Amino acid sequence: MVSALKWILRGEKLYGQREYKEALEAYKKALEAKPKNVSALSGVAICYRRLGDGVKEIEAYEKALSYKPKSLSVMNNLSVSYSNNGYFDKAEALCKKAIEYNPKNSMLYVNLSYGYILANTYNKAVEASRRALELDSKNVMAWQNLYEAYILNDEYENALKVSKKLLDLEPKSSMSWNYVGYACYKIGNIDKALEACTTGYEINPEDHDLLNTFAEIYIVKGEYDKAIEYCKQSLVIYPYYGTAWFSMGRAFHKKGLPEKAIEFIKKAIRFRGGESLYSLGDCFYKLAEIFIESNNYNDALKVINICIEKEPDYKGAKELLEKILAHGN
Repeated sequence: MVSALKWILRGEKLYGQREYKEALEAYKKALEAKPKNVSALSGVAICYRRLGDGVKEIEAYEKALSYKPKSLSVMNNLSVSYSNNGYFDKAEALCKKAIEYNPKNSMLYVNLSYGYILANTYNKAVEASRRALELDSKNVMAWQNLYEAYILNDEYENALKVSKKLLDLEPKSSMSWNYVGYACYKIGNIDKALEACTTGYEINPEDHDLLNTFAEIYIVKGEYDKAIEYCKQSLVIYPYYGTAWFSMGRAFHKKGLPEKAIEFIKKAIRFRGGESLYSLGDCFYKLAEIFIESNNYNDALKVINICIEKEPDYKGAKELLEKILAHGN
């Protein structure tokens, strides 16, 4: 009989090869041998995350935590799962509970900021990220969260400063160059954005974030087919990457293909997670615009109300709602 440890090691190897379904089966075999193995349960959970099944992901982590209730690793991962699936209050409570156990652990503040980003509370995300950096000034994930909070809060100059700090920390990382490129793109410096992204691509041509940034740049340049091709490349590497689905939807919208645009933006809503440089408000607002262009004011009204429900202060949403209501009158 193969031991639980051997199945876990097999699961880790398959996961590293992005064979998530096969890795999941290996971790399940480990649980057959040892049902309360926390490592195997955590492996099951992370595979479900990659496969887009948030319910089963949370179930596995909660079961792991029930067997090892003070495990910082499990608490960290479960808080991320809660955030990814919209349970922001649970994520915050779990992070704060973990911080009580270990107030000097910078990663707990990183995960706290992660939840705040997904809950669209960007000032809190900045505060938590900066607390993490006080504990560990070289914590790359804390710098990443700080960057994303600035990007999503439209503070692009601050984001660019943070991206340059990341570049100082990891000059040979495609991610660092991508962050510089994306901040330049948001500021409007397209040439600098392409230059930074090209450098990152030379380091790692399979960086799905980077490929999506190329897509964003080519949307701005009006080269929509090229943008769609970069989105497809990104999604081959990571099919559950919501940002690439959102970019794909935007590109098809620009091409004048609203049905395709709606299809892909709905996928972006489904797969929005911590790697997402867009908000749910962005998705529902974009859907409202598309429905209006198609003279579908009933659906436009539904999605703009969802946008305002998700993000009450979303820029332009209330004005768009008034436009829709005026058409109905």
